Amino acid sequence: MSLKHLLATKFQLNIPSNVKENLQNQVILITGAAGSIGSELSKVLLEQANCQLILLDQHEFGLYKLQQELRMIDAETNVEFVLADICDKIRINQIFKKWKPTLVYHAAACKHVSLMEKYPYEAIKVNLKGTIILANAAIKHNVQQFVLISTDKAVYPSSIMGASKRLAELYISDVQQSNKCGFKVIRFGNIPYSNGSVLPLFEQQLKQGVPITITHEKVTRYFITMNNVCAALLQVPTITDGDLLVCEMGKPIAIIELAKALANKMLSNKEMVAFNFIGLQPGEKLHESLYYKEETFLTKEGNLNVYMCSFEDKHRLKLLKKIAKISPETSFDTVQQMILNVIPSYKE
Repeated sequence: MSLKHLLATKFQLNIPSNVKENLQNQVILITGAAGSIGSELSKVLLEQANCQLILLDQHEFGLYKLQQELRMIDAETNVEFVLADICDKIRINQIFKKWKPTLVYHAAACKHVSLMEKYPYEAIKVNLKGTIILANAAIKHNVQQFVLISTDKAVYPSSIMGASKRLAELYISDVQQSNKCGFKVIRFGNIPYSNGSVLPLFEQQLKQGVPITITHEKVTRYFITMNNVCAALLQVPTITDGDLLVCEMGKPIAIIELAKALANKMLSNKEMVAFNFIGLQPGEKLHESLYYKEETFLTKEGNLNVYMCSFEDKHRLKLLKKIAKISPETSFDTVQQMILNVIPSYKE
């Protein structure tokens, strides 16, 4: 993907007719609906499909803001805005019982790498426990399909955040073997201008005329546009093979090259751009990976690579449930050791 393409925030989505037909008349629950992916996905679904949306988030103002945005584009018909915490088991089951979703897009997550190193309990609670509660509710209430939105940071994780997302992937892998609900995991890289994206920070620093802060001169990341994310998510329910989907994102991009491209775009007189290398932050690594070596490639569907990685491991399932029960008082070292018992490559 070129930098020019990467920095493009909007372009026309071309959704295949079979994808649109698959979404017709479905009741679709989106968790983390007020977030970057959830809000954009909800807008695309309203534009592309005749379906009912259940938009769930615990962020009150974010959900209110999304509600106002949908009203402005006259797209609030067949939409329910639900204020709820995915870690509240009773509340989640009430929601599933009341609205009977047929398809769940699980986008809610704690995503900030360095911050989650400081608050591991929150990462485990939301990313693992929340996923367990939602997946179990999907099974109990006969949801047809469940899509866990994951990240490349879950592959050979070096952070609590990445590890917590990997634990969620493994739980989905374990439960999908013995249940009728069609569980799938999809991994994405970084999304330009999403919540927490580095690009708005770079833009602010360029406008202020101060050095651009970069962790390391050799750091790289995979990038994908929000439009391609939404197109891929709409395609997922039509794919019958495999249980893991990795979106095609091209080669990883050097963050310093991204910063230079942004400077060239913003600075008309091509001033010299200064950089301040602050070092890798807690939990960060130089380069990300997209898949594990033991994950088996099956086929390619559009821009999605389809893998098979699932195998039911009842012993691992017990460990995952045990990790999900940690308390705020559980020490960082204990959390790390519990993770290592399930993900031996953690922190390697």
